Amino acid sequence: MKFHLSCLALAIAPVCVAQEAVPQTSAGQAPVQASLTMRDPAFLEVSYRVPASCAALDFRNEGWRPGMGADVRKDWQAADDCTEFDGKQLRRKHPSCTALRLRVPASNRTADRVYP
Repeated sequence: MKFHLSCLALAIAPVCVAQEAVPQTSAGQAPVQASLTMRDPAFLEVSYRVPASCAALDFRNEGWRPGMGADVRKDWQAADDCTEFDGKQLRRKHPSCTALRLRVPASNRTADRVYP
């Protein structure tokens, strides 16, 4: 995989935050499914299909140098009325929403030393 694609894959990888205080896991629990689509030459759409038990998706920056995650995601925007995005977490606006979508500008940015 090309380096710039692997960085994007890491940047869009979220972790589900369950609605319950102590997440209950089961063998039949549906996973979060992510898809990446080029909607226009100027931006990509990242879509996450989330199970009902997942209230939000956290973007973790473990192992990245401080501020890198915020810098990578600074221009990302919610792409629909179902999604709230604050740069750190995706949340559903309505309980009936099953997909959360982000609009990610297509750009060629250099991120020097993502990992410390």
